[in-house]
Amino acid sequence: MSRQLPLVRKGLLNSSISVANLVVPFWSAANTIGCIISRREDRGARLVAGCASCRRKHRRSPKAGRHLLIPTVFGLRGLRSLRCSIPLIRTLPPYTNFEIDIISALSSQLVAAFSKLEIGQLADEQIDSPPKGQGVYKLYYYGALVYVGKAEQLKKRLGEHRFKISGRQHIESSDMGFKCLFIHRNWTALAPEDSLIRHYRAASEGGCAWNGNGFGPHDPGRDRESTDKHPEGFDSQFPIRKDWICDWIEAGSHNAFALLKNMKRGLPYLLRFQTAKKQSAKPHEDYQDLTIGVPRDRMGAEDLLRTIAQALPGWQATAFPSHLILYKEKREYTYGHIIWPPPA
Repeated sequence: MSRQLPLVRKGLLNSSISVANLVVPFWSAANTIGCIISRREDRGARLVAGCASCRRKHRRSPKAGRHLLIPTVFGLRGLRSLRCSIPLIRTLPPYTNFEIDIISALSSQLVAAFSKLEIGQLADEQIDSPPKGQGVYKLYYYGALVYVGKAEQLKKRLGEHRFKISGRQHIESSDMGFKCLFIHRNWTALAPEDSLIRHYRAASEGGCAWNGNGFGPHDPGRDRESTDKHPEGFDSQFPIRKDWICDWIEAGSHNAFALLKNMKRGLPYLLRFQTAKKQSAKPHEDYQDLTIGVPRDRMGAEDLLRTIAQALPGWQATAFPSHLILYKEKREYTYGHIIWPPPA
């Protein structure tokens, strides 16, 4: 019988073996290719190399797959072929899918960049210092992250947030801080603020508490009142200052439509009023040619809106924790306070 190469010792008969662990220095003179086969003997387990002809001696089904072939350094004479114990190699397809998670990569780099910035106070001198540009920003309330957003003009948006906070109770702009990063428009299109919100909420319980809780710059729409939805976190915690002084409106006679638009532009919170049609810029016919007499300078927002509603029979002015409305209706709201008409 020809020489055998003991590669595996007793107790490892059923172990898998890697081709990378086998060193085959040269092809045999017969240029044969053999497979790894196992043999159990009384004195222990051994691995020997067999010639290509061993395939016909294996008790295997051809459907089980091909043997793992390696060059053999043994001759052909006297080799015994036994059952192969090496797992078969599966054929891999020559193609696959490749994807790059750009948003996650962008988010991780934004988080790292934010971590290098100091928190600046949400004050005019700090807001005016950055250059113009678009990007993402973070707002802090007493040092805690409460809001993440993006804006086409960061300076303008930060100024809007500061102005909005000034019109709320129980909070001052001096309580607020911010960080911002200017990024190219190609990256803002990927909505990086969404991935940042997910990151910070996962990293800290209560993180980004004002996101999705009424702090955003957009009007929630008429459905917010008609469904009697409970005021969300920011609005219930920091309701509007209904007595906000309208110092930009002087005493005298004013067209009702012009007066309402002037109030809307100057208030630090939302004022919505009924127009000719839904989402129309044209005035309602009831006040299109109506003149309102403003009795004095520096009237509060609630008093001024009451003055306008008094001149419009069948109209109702209502105050909510987040905004004011004026509509031709007679309705009670669960979370709204009727300014005019007075309750019967």
